[in-house]
Amino acid sequence: MEIKFSPAVYIPVVLFYTGTGTGLDAVVSQRPKTSLSNTLTDAAYTRIRDNICIDCNDNGVEFLEAWVCVGTSLADVLARPEPDVLLRFLPARIMSLKAYTGSLLQVQVSLFECAGLVIGISASHKLADAATLSTLIKRWAHSACDGPEEVEPPDLAAASVFPPTKMLTTAQPGEALKLKLRTRRYVFDAKKIATLKVKSTSEVVPRPTRVEAVCTLLWKCKIKALESNAEPWKPSVLAQTVNLRKRLDSAMPEDSVGNLIGFYMARVDRISDEADLPSLVAKMRKSMDEYVRYYTRKLCGPDSFSMI
Repeated sequence: MEIKFSPAVYIPVVLFYTGTGTGLDAVVSQRPKTSLSNTLTDAAYTRIRDNICIDCNDNGVEFLEAWVCVGTSLADVLARPEPDVLLRFLPARIMSLKAYTGSLLQVQVSLFECAGLVIGISASHKLADAATLSTLIKRWAHSACDGPEEVEPPDLAAASVFPPTKMLTTAQPGEALKLKLRTRRYVFDAKKIATLKVKSTSEVVPRPTRVEAVCTLLWKCKIKALESNAEPWKPSVLAQTVNLRKRLDSAMPEDSVGNLIGFYMARVDRISDEADLPSLVAKMRKSMDEYVRYYTRKLCGPDSFSMI
């Protein structure tokens, strides 16, 4: 999607690598840096200007190295992966003013005494979605494992499907940056998710996805909390992003670079509506099917701008 409509936030990813126990080695941090340089294209060496365009100034990617305090091991972090601790391994806050003016990609390598390391990645959502970042990480990992010095250029076909418009805006940072938010971590193991999928099945949706099963569980808990509130009932809305690559009339490769996402909404309008898992999954599936049927076909046509 076009840059001015994309959220000015960083997509966070934290990768953990155990060490050999032989102590810190300069080569450990040098390999990610060298392989990243071999992986990136010119588009990554840019900055966002005025929230609407890319300034190709060749300033490079921000690559930081950090040393974790003595006495702390990677095992300690993984034993209690608290959100506040994990955020320290990222080079930028998720909601940061840098997302409006800073580097499109920032990387932080944190080294432990045990030779373990953590790679924190902050990628601007202005130009990349989760699938794009996944493609970057895969190519980076391949290069780091003695892959070719030069990787294949990225697939930029999305630029022809979603051409830029002449309407510009200089949108300023939103109110969300001023909010004080708390991050909570919920872990669902494979067996629990499999059980959730079974409990979420119905004649309407006989094979719910893992995303549908987990999202509707969280949605159900939210609805139950609203029901116990003394305030008047308000409709409950669930918004879910969707990868458009395989859902456009002209399907695009999964490694297509860009911000190729949309989102649909499902609603529970009345407190009398059923809020059990199968019913909520059915609402999600119906909303997504309608979105794919009516909206994605128009996204590639002359009216695509009005659909964003």
